[in-house]
Amino acid sequence: MSEDAPTRVGFWSYATGVGRKVAEFTRQPDGSVAFRVLDRSWAGPAQDYYDNGVPVLAGGARIPATVGDEFLRALLQPFRMTYYGFLDESDALPAAASGAAPDRQAADSAGDQASDLPLTGVSDPDAVQLRPIGPARGLSVEDAYRVLSGLPPGPVEVPPLPDERRDRP
Repeated sequence: MSEDAPTRVGFWSYATGVGRKVAEFTRQPDGSVAFRVLDRSWAGPAQDYYDNGVPVLAGGARIPATVGDEFLRALLQPFRMTYYGFLDESDALPAAASGAAPDRQAADSAGDQASDLPLTGVSDPDAVQLRPIGPARGLSVEDAYRVLSGLPPGPVEVPPLPDERRDRP
């Protein structure tokens, strides 16, 4: 095991406007990676990475979960994901301390302890993080694109076209 590799990587969903941990990857003492689903309805991409490997952006190859440390490092590369993010949680309490053993079984209900976790960032330090103001109603697709473009959310005012008759003598 390499000391600079993460020991725990959380997979977070930001689709509802509030960060929610939906899955986690944990390095085991033997160097293998365990995968645990916290919310089955949002953890599909994490399951795909665990089953099929992480695509490496520079080269197009995939790193399988069987290589352990390299797989966990690959999860933390910058991805262009809007609604999901990976977070290095190596300093967090181990799963055994919370009473949960890491496994591939989904949580019995979607309203488990992950909904009570605090908001966190994503693995890309340059990513724009949207946080709702007031009640968490989320943003429409149009408003999300406006915010990501640096514009305020809401309707766009289009100035009226000049009257062609005024331009003619």
